[in-house]
Amino acid sequence: MALEHFLAKEWQKGHRLKRGGGAAIVSFDASDAEARWQVERTEDAAADRVFDQRWAFAVLGQALERLRAEYAEAGRDELFSALEGFLSTDSKGEPLAALGEKLGLAEGAVKVAVHRLRKRCGQALRGVIADTVAGVPGTSRRS
Repeated sequence: MALEHFLAKEWQKGHRLKRGGGAAIVSFDASDAEARWQVERTEDAAADRVFDQRWAFAVLGQALERLRAEYAEAGRDELFSALEGFLSTDSKGEPLAALGEKLGLAEGAVKVAVHRLRKRCGQALRGVIADTVAGVPGTSRRS
């Protein structure tokens, strides 16, 4: 058993990504950021609150882009486009039965697809946040 554990650990070590190996490069366009900052209404809110709000929107946008790419890679672009509105709490999309009819799915299948999309969205969101804070000193990310 000790040998099996040792070999399993060595295999895990050998297949781990090195620091920053799979990280996506995020470009920073200062002029775009400055233009956005000028448009913001900062009289009502503290700078840290505006920053937190912008960061949250950016993280949500990246998570949605990851999801969109995953669905596109699987050839399910149409399904993602149809269900994307169900990710927000205030979605007033068309009824599930009508949506299922349009997609050629049963209403139950649409409900399951919405549930899976929401679950995957949560995972993508946690992944983006983990990637964001992985480079911050004092934080650690499990491999």
